[in-house]
Amino acid sequence: MGFKVGILALVVALFTTMSNAQYAVTLQPDVPQDWEADVTPPPPDEWMNNMPRGPLPRALPGHPLRVFYLVPSNRTAQPDAIPRIQSHIVTLKDYFREQMERNGFGPKTISFETEADGVTPKIHVVNAPNLDSYYRAVPWPRVYEAAQAAGLPVWRPGEVWLGIYEAHLMNPDGSVSGNFNGGSNQGSGSSAGLGLTCSNSLAHSSLDYMTSDTAYNGKVLPELGPYPMVYGVTAPTFEGTTIGNLASVRLGVVFHELAHGYALEHDFRNDLNFYGNLLGNGFRGIRSWVEPQYRFDEECRLGYASALVLSVNRYFNGDQTYTDNAAPLVNAQTLGSVVPVNGLLPFRFTATDTSGMAAATLLLNDNVIDEVALSSTSVDHTFHTPYYEPGVTNQYKVCVFDVQGNKRTLSIGLTPVAGSNRAPRPFAWIKPETGDIETTFSMRSGFSQDPDHSISQLTVEWDLNGDGTFDTAPAPTFDLQHQYDIPGTYMVRCRVTDPAGAASVSTPIAVKVVGPDSRVEGWELF
Repeated sequence: MGFKVGILALVVALFTTMSNAQYAVTLQPDVPQDWEADVTPPPPDEWMNNMPRGPLPRALPGHPLRVFYLVPSNRTAQPDAIPRIQSHIVTLKDYFREQMERNGFGPKTISFETEADGVTPKIHVVNAPNLDSYYRAVPWPRVYEAAQAAGLPVWRPGEVWLGIYEAHLMNPDGSVSGNFNGGSNQGSGSSAGLGLTCSNSLAHSSLDYMTSDTAYNGKVLPELGPYPMVYGVTAPTFEGTTIGNLASVRLGVVFHELAHGYALEHDFRNDLNFYGNLLGNGFRGIRSWVEPQYRFDEECRLGYASALVLSVNRYFNGDQTYTDNAAPLVNAQTLGSVVPVNGLLPFRFTATDTSGMAAATLLLNDNVIDEVALSSTSVDHTFHTPYYEPGVTNQYKVCVFDVQGNKRTLSIGLTPVAGSNRAPRPFAWIKPETGDIETTFSMRSGFSQDPDHSISQLTVEWDLNGDGTFDTAPAPTFDLQHQYDIPGTYMVRCRVTDPAGAASVSTPIAVKVVGPDSRVEGWELF
């Protein structure tokens, strides 16, 4: 399921003023834990019960993205709503293409339904029969049910839909009612998906607003409503202070929820507010990708685990023919009470699949905590994770994907034995993540955590090119400055070790180094 409960974002101080002692993680108290709706999505075939009688619309080839814009009976479409949505779809396709290639999987990306010209994204406008208050009260499932009643096959296998509906309401005090964001896909083969977002996301997210550093407090945004926006009221304080901040956040929300429509899970590793993963809190920094020529202290990457899963996702391989819809067979070999080894909790599983397997992910409480690429019809693999709480039952899932995009999920509760040393939880942060051979990349691991030791007792090593060999000696220094001599993409990890010798390795970050002729102003942030 795409609906997940978010976690508290991390407070970000300016790195240039930090000392090592200041690198300890501080939780930001006003970031809500439920910024996405917590609902249960329908079975993928529920749409059939709501379809009008008669022939069903013909399925489109290539596992496309399709889009609807729902306008209630008492509302009108926002000015330029259709071209704005179309520009978002094109931007999303370009974003996925670049990020997939950056992570080493080639320029794979989505396809979308088009107008007759074969280029322009097609947006289905649904003139809904009810008032906006009806959809605002219970958007999931009322919005997609209205689209189905209009003849759109939302939840048809082989299609992912993005739905945007006009229902937000701006109040005189500057607050906005009706905000809703969610997405879902069962994640196997050609299962259907949906990302859904309210019209306030559309109002804020014009690409023209992305570069504005004008404070939004006291400003009127006509698409949003007739009243002045108020800092901390129109949007939470952690969403920034400028019109550009809000634009980035709201476009990031659209991308984030649609990513759930492609069955991607939350991943908060190497992730901070406005700087990190699309499937974490980094979605708020999407403008850093949209407008790379501007010097934003932000980053929105597609995490490696997400890219690994999408590499075999049918919606990202629309030109292929699929003959196998059977998910891998998966068995847990680790059960019940488990003794951690060298500070890490082992989770062993076996799996078989006649088509061959491609990837597996490990989740704790529905958040990705590890991933591995696979390449055979039979595997016996053990994850070793620092993410566990001793003495209590931890809820894990292992998700195994075959080469045809079929997925098997196995859920299991493990109880780590208490009393032993726990390994650190590594955290890598790299600024910038794109540069050239003249760029000095700042690599930092000071947000790593250790439940049993202070951060000053930890040592750090760096694998700077993704070959599995750590290129720096263990050191109690959390900062590393590095330049690359040769253009290319480098998968960078850090390994963090505690005084007892327990170590863990971060998930990689893809650093892109281009030639000097491709240099973009603003990459040299420090």
